[in-house]
Amino acid sequence: MTTMHTTITIIIPVFNAAHYLPECLDSVLAQTYPHFELILIDDGSVDHSAQLCDEYAHQDPRIRVIHTSNGGPSQARNIGLDAAIGEWILFIDADDWVDTQYVSSLVEAADKDDMFVVQGIYCEKHEVSDKTLISFDAQVLSATSYHKLFAELQLQGCAYSFSKLFNRAIIEKHKIRFNPEIFAREDLIFLLQYLLVIETVKFIPQSHYHYRMDSGGLHTQIMSFISENRLSKALCVLIDQMDNRQTANYDFEELRHTAAACLMTSILVHYRPGYIIPRAQRLAILQNLTAKDLELIRTYYIVPRRALTVPIYLIRHQRYRLFDSFLITLFRFRFFQ
Repeated sequence: MTTMHTTITIIIPVFNAAHYLPECLDSVLAQTYPHFELILIDDGSVDHSAQLCDEYAHQDPRIRVIHTSNGGPSQARNIGLDAAIGEWILFIDADDWVDTQYVSSLVEAADKDDMFVVQGIYCEKHEVSDKTLISFDAQVLSATSYHKLFAELQLQGCAYSFSKLFNRAIIEKHKIRFNPEIFAREDLIFLLQYLLVIETVKFIPQSHYHYRMDSGGLHTQIMSFISENRLSKALCVLIDQMDNRQTANYDFEELRHTAAACLMTSILVHYRPGYIIPRAQRLAILQNLTAKDLELIRTYYIVPRRALTVPIYLIRHQRYRLFDSFLITLFRFRFFQ
C-alpha cells in the first residue's frame, strides 16, 4: 500500500542518449509527485550523456548517477535495482518522456503491496507526429486470470518494464532480475517473473508514458542465436510455472506463439548475410533441437511469409539437410531477407 509520502525509485539506464536525455529528465523532475529518488545508470556512453547525467545530479539532490562499463540495458537496470532504496520501482528509458502525472497516477493506484499496477503508453514515431495509444479500462484482476491478461487484454503486447509499478520488497524477496544475456524483449521475462509472485493486477485508464519507437535506443534488437534461444527457453519455463498456478485451462497460446517465433529466429539468423556460420555448425544447431522444441514449432510457429512455407515444413519433419540447403538458396537469390 502507498501513501502520498511513499518513496519511489525511478531507474533510467542511459546509453548514448544525449539527444533525448534532457527532455526525459526534465519530464521526470516536473512530476507532481515529489517523493522519489532518480537513479541514472550511465552504461558506458561515448557521447556526452555521462556529462549530462552529472550536471542534472548537481542540480537536484534526488538524482544519483552510477557510471559503469557498457553491459546493456538489462545489466544497467539490475545495477539500479541493487542501488534502489524506494518502496516501489518505476522504470523509464532515456529516450522517452513522461507526463507530469506519471508517478502520481501509479502511486495513487497501488492499494496493496502485492498489487501490480499497469497503465497505457503512447507509442510515437517520427518525432511525435505519429502516435499510437495502447490503453486499458480501469479494472482489477487476479494475477492468475491468464486468459483475460493475455488473450483479451494482450498484456504481452505491452510487456515493457516502463508504465508499470513494481514493489521492491517483492522483487528482492524473489530475487527477480533482468537477464543480461537476453538482448530483446527482456522486459517480458521480468514481467512474467513478477506476475508469478503477486496476487492482483490493477489496470488504470491513464496513459502518461511516451515511448519513442524509432529512436534507435535501448530497445533496438540485436540478432543473436543465444539471446533468442534463451528467450524462447525462458518463456517456456515461465509458461509451465503459470500453468501449474492456474485453476482454469488456458493454454497460453499467445505466449507460446512468441516462444516459437523466438526459437525460429534463433535458427534463421544464421542464414542472413553477416550472420552466416559454417554448415556443420548450422546442422549441429538443428540436430540439437529437442522433441519439445519441435512440438513448439509444429504447433505454434506462424509462418510469417510464403517464402518460408517449404523450409518450415522441412524443419517440422526433421529434414534438416534439405532445410539448410533451401534456406541458403533463398538468401543467396534474395527471395527472403
